Amino acid sequence: MPSDTPWVTGFLSSIIIDYLEERHPNAARALPYADVFTGSDLADRALHARELLTDPNQWLPQNALSRLIRLAEDATGETDTVYLATRAHFERPHRRGPSIFEIIATLLDDVRGVVRASGRWATAFSTYTALQTIEHAGRTEATILSRIDPRARPTRIPGLFLRGQFEGFPALFGGGTRA
Repeated sequence: MPSDTPWVTGFLSSIIIDYLEERHPNAARALPYADVFTGSDLADRALHARELLTDPNQWLPQNALSRLIRLAEDATGETDTVYLATRAHFERPHRRGPSIFEIIATLLDDVRGVVRASGRWATAFSTYTALQTIEHAGRTEATILSRIDPRARPTRIPGLFLRGQFEGFPALFGGGTRA
């Protein structure tokens, strides 16, 4: 991975594709997956684009994820596809397997611990997102601050992924759907 290029894990793209295939199958079939890698470091692997995008262990250039999201939003007409897909991931009883986030949450078995550790697990999703938790004494809620590396093109995408993660992850502990 070139260090000057922002990268994201294939887990994020797989969430979107799973959502499209589940809720918008016609859009998923029509999506030009090879176009996602145009002009990226993985352009030579475009013949296997869908396979790369659904591999949660694959690292992808951030611009490829941005293109996938733009194509998905255009195909579905939903401007919050990222959020809806992330929430749907937690509602899905038969997922592809646990994400690093879910593994950490399950191992810690402590919602507050997961939130406190957010700065560490954020790096498992991208090379350009940093999180910091501020706990409020005597209150059940916490504040999560997010910093996006200036090398990454600013978008609303990280916020939608984070919102979906934080609203969806209490389900791992048998809780409601809001964090």
